[in-house]
Amino acid sequence: MKENTIALRPYLEAVENICRPLSKEQLIELVLKLAQDESSSGRLGFLDRIKARSPGAENIINAVADVDQLLDDIQALKEEILKRIEAIENGNYEALDDWDWEDTNYDDEPDLISNEQSNDMVALFAEAGTLFLNGDTADARIVYDALFRLMAELEKSDFYLPYPDLDWREERARHARCIYDSSDGKQKIEAFADAMNLDASLRYDKTENNAAYPMLCDVMNARQEKMADLESFYPKWKSLLEEKGLEGRPSTLLLEAVHQTEGIKGVEKLARAWGSAQPNGYLFWLNLLMAEKQFDKASTIARQAITLVKKGKKREELSQVLVEASRSAGNDEGVLEGKFEKFYSSPNDENMSQAMAEAIKLNQRETGLARILNFYSKKKNMSDDEKNLYIKALLMNGNLKNAVEMVKDANSIGWSYGLNVGLVFGCVVAAASGYETGAGAIKQVLNRGLDNWYAYSDRVAVADKKTPSLFFYDEILSGLKAAKLSEYHTGQYFEWAQEIGRKRVDEIVSNTHRGAYDRAAMVLGSLAEVFIAKGETEIAQNLFDQFCKQKYNRHTAFKREVRSVIAGSRLLKTLNPVF
Repeated sequence: MKENTIALRPYLEAVENICRPLSKEQLIELVLKLAQDESSSGRLGFLDRIKARSPGAENIINAVADVDQLLDDIQALKEEILKRIEAIENGNYEALDDWDWEDTNYDDEPDLISNEQSNDMVALFAEAGTLFLNGDTADARIVYDALFRLMAELEKSDFYLPYPDLDWREERARHARCIYDSSDGKQKIEAFADAMNLDASLRYDKTENNAAYPMLCDVMNARQEKMADLESFYPKWKSLLEEKGLEGRPSTLLLEAVHQTEGIKGVEKLARAWGSAQPNGYLFWLNLLMAEKQFDKASTIARQAITLVKKGKKREELSQVLVEASRSAGNDEGVLEGKFEKFYSSPNDENMSQAMAEAIKLNQRETGLARILNFYSKKKNMSDDEKNLYIKALLMNGNLKNAVEMVKDANSIGWSYGLNVGLVFGCVVAAASGYETGAGAIKQVLNRGLDNWYAYSDRVAVADKKTPSLFFYDEILSGLKAAKLSEYHTGQYFEWAQEIGRKRVDEIVSNTHRGAYDRAAMVLGSLAEVFIAKGETEIAQNLFDQFCKQKYNRHTAFKREVRSVIAGSRLLKTLNPVF
């Protein structure tokens, strides 16, 4: 269901709870205030709704079109959309009434459903909804059946279909409620299961329920009246769901049914039986414990589940429950444990930064880094993504030597992907400059290296109110400064930085990679900043002369980027090179 929405039944119950205690005068005053809040364009509509629902009005319920007419309209809409899709698939855009080559870009393509067709579909669903809310269950079912058959037909297309912005979860819940209320015997369970789309788990992760489809509670809440004969329905429903196995949607619906009939004990039994085969059982159970504020028990159960699930998104979600339960219980060590388990489950920038931020908060920076370094040191073969996270941990620990060792044989170009050479280069020149605060180019190189989030995560998180890149920037510099690297060692690393940096500028500019001129300028500027910081201004000036006067004097776009880097560096502006 969409955010900030509420099902019909709890909505009406909440309104009733507000209105019942009011006197007649208070109720009149409330209606008048609601009327006053309407915009000028909405006042006539509000007045029409009041009149239509007033006792004694000729039409107490909204008029709806004849069902046969609605079915004809649905069929006509289907034919129009299919005809449009065929025209688009054949490249015959001229057949479309809403397509104008002059008003579009070359790469634009028309939507498979036009705005007018989308509006027609919304209107037809609204008609079905009116039938449903008026209690015309049989007619509403007929119209909903036709509409969802239309959608099934359209979904056979290999193209993306831009459906109208409806609350599809509620529309499907209404359809399922129609079927439940108008069916009998064996036909009821089969037709209801079909309407509930038991096979609609997420396409790319069959262990996940698809939230665009309703739960049984949504069907219950679609109408103010309670669902009849649930006592005889539940056993058949649970039996059917058990037969469907452990895919995301049927298993989640089974957890819901077990909770409604057997309570939290039944959910516990099911979760333990499924174990790591379907971790949603544990997550469902944990959510119930959290809702009941049983935070200590939730922490214990989360730890048990984490040991069962070895890695991945579900383990990460279980670890997040441990974080939340521990935080609610006032257990700081539990929060720290949960955040590190999140990192172990799904190593990425966000999870690493959160774990380290928590360790720092508890004055356990050194211990936290040791845990991460130990995690990676056990790995025999690492991907570039894993190496890049390991590099960040090494740098936070002040181990510039090992970080350089990991990237020293890398290419001078291609820093935007693969190994994060740019970050190590930035750390080397920062250390070689003595962490000069006016070195704007070095800061740009570091920030660019930290903007590359190499390990993908579908969850955006922040560490101590900082983005991961800002967190790592502070902590890496803090670690390097604390390591107190000798001038001898920083000099050795800077020799590597000069060699790869010069090659990088040459590779980019000589091959006229114009889109990378800014990066070449940053590297050139950062090398010059080191020499200026060391008092070797003549060498810095020679750098600019060599690359901007001698080698690439005719590359005005590159020189423009160099001037931009100089303008952003307090250190380089003291040199004021002319080229």
